[in-house]
Amino acid sequence: MRSQRKRFASPIIGLCAAAVLAGLPSCTHRTVREPVGLAIDAGMRVTMEYTVRGADETVLRTTAHDAPFSYVHGRGELRPSLERQLAGMHRGETARIRVAAGEAFGLYNEAKIGRLPRTRFPHDVAVGAEYEDQIGRTLRVIEVDQESVTVDWNHPLAGQDLIIDIVILDVWKPSP
Repeated sequence: MRSQRKRFASPIIGLCAAAVLAGLPSCTHRTVREPVGLAIDAGMRVTMEYTVRGADETVLRTTAHDAPFSYVHGRGELRPSLERQLAGMHRGETARIRVAAGEAFGLYNEAKIGRLPRTRFPHDVAVGAEYEDQIGRTLRVIEVDQESVTVDWNHPLAGQDLIIDIVILDVWKPSP
């Protein structure tokens, strides 16, 4: 194991860089106001706030207590389906996007559970700890015994339908 990871320190797990907003919607509700400024289009820098909720409305991730999230539209920083939903939006607009589990972080896959020798982990390994494996995948410890550690490589949100509330804070054309 390379290193213990801090649990989801980045706003959208590097958007997982686009992962929290990964996949996309079965349904989108947009609040349309009088357009303000430039519309989101390829090459535009977009700054937004977001809240990701489970199907039961439990908040899973949010930028409410962190800096807003910024990306350049059309550079592949978000999934193409999400970029299509955001295209044409303006500063001040909001959207509620419902994402089916299969379009978000995928369905939960039992094949992504495995056992590794306990010697590959720190002596204080505990259930719930997260690590990064040698090729950069996140794994979560789900069981520990004398000889081995059972880990889960599924994304923590795999198998969950998501609701993403987005507020577009700014849209501008970056200088070349």
